[in-house]
Amino acid sequence: CYVLQNIFEGHSIYEFFTYKYAGVDQLNGRGLYNADPKKATESNIANNNVVKINDEYYAYDITYAEKDWCGSALPDIYGSISTMLTYKNVSLSVLGTFSIGGKVYDSTYASLMRMSPASPNASHVDMLNAWNGAPEGMVETSADRIDPNGIPRADLSSQGSLSTTGSSRWLKDASYFVLKNVNLSYKFPTSMTNKMGVGGLGVFFSAENAFSITSLKGMNPQYSFRGSSDNTFVTARVFSFGLNLKF
Repeated sequence: CYVLQNIFEGHSIYEFFTYKYAGVDQLNGRGLYNADPKKATESNIANNNVVKINDEYYAYDITYAEKDWCGSALPDIYGSISTMLTYKNVSLSVLGTFSIGGKVYDSTYASLMRMSPASPNASHVDMLNAWNGAPEGMVETSADRIDPNGIPRADLSSQGSLSTTGSSRWLKDASYFVLKNVNLSYKFPTSMTNKMGVGGLGVFFSAENAFSITSLKGMNPQYSFRGSSDNTFVTARVFSFGLNLKF
């Protein structure tokens, strides 16, 4: 596994230690990683294993890249918000949970951003935004040659796999807000229920896991406290309608 959370002096066990993804080389569409300074030798530069762009060294292959600390899975703040409101015969209760800060390694997203001629698989819609050519006027010395938010070219060759290997590219903001429960109810007045010959009558509507707000659609940052993810379904959304009748 390229993403490690190790015991290291001065660092939390929940910190990510992995290859740092720099972005897309807009001249060729390949992914770049921060190069290991020890491997920025004349020989590696001559063989294009390490490239120098705007006085910084990068690598297309993690073999020549350097690992670095890339943030923690621990949130800065987490908790819940709840309220109960009543007006006349109407009651509304709401419960939401949230987390701010921290990162999650989205392996599911990573798998959907890979291509292989040997084992065709589904692709994420983000692949539609993959690099498809150098921008007009782009040259080797352009200040914006590296696009940190770009998506490498869709490539079935071995070079394509180098752009999708484990790295900080797949670390996503783990912040989220989930509306866990909403319950709205109405209790009919006794003057009406007495005429109907019943002890009480009420109707209600509830929604469980009404919606989730995350940095990436489909990602479930609640999966693991350690910042990992898996091919699991997000929590089901359930709507309920009901009638309470007392005799």
